[in-house]
Amino acid sequence: TNKKDGRFFDQPLSRPEYQATVSLESFIRAFTNPASHLLQVCLGVYLARPHERPDPREPFHLGRFEEEALALKLMTLHQAGVDVVASRRLVRASGTLPEGVIGDHLFAKQAGVVKKLLHHMERPPFQSQPESIAIDVDLGLFRLSGPLTVWDGFVQADYLPSKSNARGRLAAWIKHLVIQVQSQGVGESFFFRTDEQYRLRPVERPMDHLRGLANLYSLMSQQPVHFFPKSSMAFAEQLQKKDDGAAALRKARENWWGGKNNKPFPESQNPYYQLLFGQTDPLDEVFMETAEQVIMPLLDHSEKLV
Repeated sequence: TNKKDGRFFDQPLSRPEYQATVSLESFIRAFTNPASHLLQVCLGVYLARPHERPDPREPFHLGRFEEEALALKLMTLHQAGVDVVASRRLVRASGTLPEGVIGDHLFAKQAGVVKKLLHHMERPPFQSQPESIAIDVDLGLFRLSGPLTVWDGFVQADYLPSKSNARGRLAAWIKHLVIQVQSQGVGESFFFRTDEQYRLRPVERPMDHLRGLANLYSLMSQQPVHFFPKSSMAFAEQLQKKDDGAAALRKARENWWGGKNNKPFPESQNPYYQLLFGQTDPLDEVFMETAEQVIMPLLDHSEKLV
């Protein structure tokens, strides 16, 4: 550890041993938190997850994570053919909900969330049965492989009963690039969340984007990379709205350090980022360049659905 500023280390690790294959899941996970990838996968350092303080309103209120977990459970039950009455009975039996009217209200709220989300899956491509295909893409540095669920040949959808976030959109983008390469440009992808939905447009040279990400993945396995999904997304979105680097950096800092719109969860408070970067400010030129490289193509190929 660097004692002056609290950074975990100053020098890059030696180049990792050659990997013939990297799983698609591991590749995506690295981009959703490069710091945890470096510490966990490359150094074997696992940090305890911080626990949320119990909400004094319990059991009359579900926190965000509990709401999303309940909605995911309801969606799974629905897809398994379990009706609403049976689902309510199963959820009550699990102790997730309080008794009485309050429990009924919380159940109805999340059931409505699931119904709205699944409405988007009524599009023609998703009325067929999904299938799992094997991905195998040669990126030069390694082969990217793993299963990917598709509909109607090469239609891919990333859907969850939760709000959209940068990590989810990044994961969908990487899978979109893969399906574009695998299908030779005919595949398409959709991103469905409770608050926003996108169609990802065809990419002219998807392999170039994937190889660029592969180079960044290799760097992530050797040293801290100044890429943080939430702050990087905020930077790129602001830059796309108005070509003003200073304003975009201010928006990124709000997400990194916390601001009036990001009170509870500033990204810098993630324990893996804290351990790697200490008291330093990593939102520098490299951060801005990396955000543009990774996020801007995602935004340029995202078409918001009504």
